[in-house]
Amino acid sequence: MKKFFYVFLAASVVFFLNSCKKNHFYDCYNNKMKGVYVAGYQYSESSSETETDTAKFWKNGAGINLSNGSTNTDATSVFIAGNHVYVAGYEGSNSFSDIAKYWKDGVSVNLSSNPSHANSIFVSGNDVYVAGNEYSGLISNYAARYWKNGAGINLGNKNGNAASVFVSGNNVYIAGQEGGVARYWKNGVAINLSSNPGLASSVFVSGNDVYVAGNEYNGTNYLVKYWKNGVGVNLSSSTSPNEAVSIFVSGHDVYVAGNEFNGTSYIAKYWKNGLVVNLSNNPSLARSIFVSGSDVYVAGGEFNGTNYVARYWKNNVSVNLTDGTNRAGANSIFVVE
Repeated sequence: MKKFFYVFLAASVVFFLNSCKKNHFYDCYNNKMKGVYVAGYQYSESSSETETDTAKFWKNGAGINLSNGSTNTDATSVFIAGNHVYVAGYEGSNSFSDIAKYWKDGVSVNLSSNPSHANSIFVSGNDVYVAGNEYSGLISNYAARYWKNGAGINLGNKNGNAASVFVSGNNVYIAGQEGGVARYWKNGVAINLSSNPGLASSVFVSGNDVYVAGNEYNGTNYLVKYWKNGVGVNLSSSTSPNEAVSIFVSGHDVYVAGNEFNGTSYIAKYWKNGLVVNLSNNPSLARSIFVSGSDVYVAGGEFNGTNYVARYWKNNVSVNLTDGTNRAGANSIFVVE
């Protein structure tokens, strides 16, 4: 049974702001593409009675399977470009046999023949960028990398992961970690965010500013924070382990989705300009945040006492994507108004 690949890494949200009109990229879409798109997975049972997770996405609550349930699959990131739906993820029988891939309008494209994972997808013009990792050939060592139009580009050789990709103009930004240190890459050049252990889970570029959400170890636990142009901003001073999983910038407002540990379980929440907003009082996980106008969307899941239910919150009001019969989760959200 597949669960989220890294506790602190998500499949993050990816999006673009400079398309048909600056900061008005929704003008590119026709009416049929309008809606709320969410990528994730739902537990299923194949015809051979093998327990599997099925990658899928939901449009306005209607689920669309991306695999047939014969092998484990997970959809980690969704991106809408023009009239097309792009979903990144991976497929395999276990974590060491997973193969990174993406689906364009439901048609799968493998990115590697080696054990690998795709965590984030971004489309700019005719180019498709996917961030993830690939087995390096060393024991249990996955190296951070990304693919542009299917061609792999290494970001390092150490144990690492590329969690999020964002393209602005001619620049490609990747957030992730290598050797246990949070960093981002700009056009392949690594920029460490801290000398302490940490993880960078999501990157967003607004104008000339680079925002990266993640975690930094304080000697006891990992704490929620983001960096603006390399300068850290703490969002939590709690002594409990916490995580930031996704970041979105709208105008002068900085939104960060994440989870805080309350002593027994994680609780989904987000921060707007440093002020926390709780999404649930029950065990829950936030995985992705997207802001459209005055509306704030957060995708994730909530425990119903038996299973995790895939859902998203719109302005703190929950919308279920599954009925809770089978375990499910939402990893990424993209909204077209």
